[in-house]
Amino acid sequence: MSLNPAFNDSWIGYFFIPFAAIFVYYLGADVPFYKDSFTLNDLIYILLNVALGLIVWRLIRKIFFSVIKDELSLKLFFKAFVLNLIAGLILLVTLRLIHDLIFNKSTGIEYYTLELPADALFILIINLFYLILFYKNKTEQIETANVSQLASSNKISIQSAKKSFLLNQTDIAFVELENKITSIYLFSGEKIVTVYSLNQLYEKLPKNIFFQANRQLLLNREVIRSFEVTETRKLKIQLSDSIQFNKEIFISKAKSSSFKNWFLDKE
Repeated sequence: MSLNPAFNDSWIGYFFIPFAAIFVYYLGADVPFYKDSFTLNDLIYILLNVALGLIVWRLIRKIFFSVIKDELSLKLFFKAFVLNLIAGLILLVTLRLIHDLIFNKSTGIEYYTLELPADALFILIINLFYLILFYKNKTEQIETANVSQLASSNKISIQSAKKSFLLNQTDIAFVELENKITSIYLFSGEKIVTVYSLNQLYEKLPKNIFFQANRQLLLNREVIRSFEVTETRKLKIQLSDSIQFNKEIFISKAKSSSFKNWFLDKE
């Protein structure tokens, strides 16, 4: 699985980097935060900071997507973070040196005069911010990919109080909620007590195979032998002889139509 860089991060360039550029400008300036006058030099100074910030942001983005592809590793995140910091500082210092060679400072127009600590702070702010955004997006994509992978392989992850299980969905005969305890019964006869609620399991399981008969029971289609309509127009479910379940199962009148469609595969 590789990370798709399609998530929307354009707002960083539109809002966050200009804010960071202004913040670092005032932090590095030998003037109060609120100035009595704002000159053209100040505007050029901030706009150049924004332009450099956008370049650094794209550089950081490219390095993150190049270094971190198929796994979520603290070591890889640290590596990308350090590479971004070094590359960003080299870029800013190089541009400063180019400016010193081209422009005459005696004109009074100082295009980029931040000290190295302020340069590092600027790069660090953008780097940390994008690191948080990238990590959040990466974990969400990994979780989505894992869910899709489990769905495509007909597997379901089950968590009990002390263990984790990976089961075939078709191995589950039924799920019962009793005394606030959710139990999974397999066709093999094994019983697994899980920390998941009945509703959580219902969301995990395929709807074409499992039906929620009531608030206490999920049924696999394969355990149902037949059903009949009662005098109150409810449905009484008969389970296969191989299933050990001694309670009567009824489908309410409100759910009887959806059950029939599901059981007869008309949905």
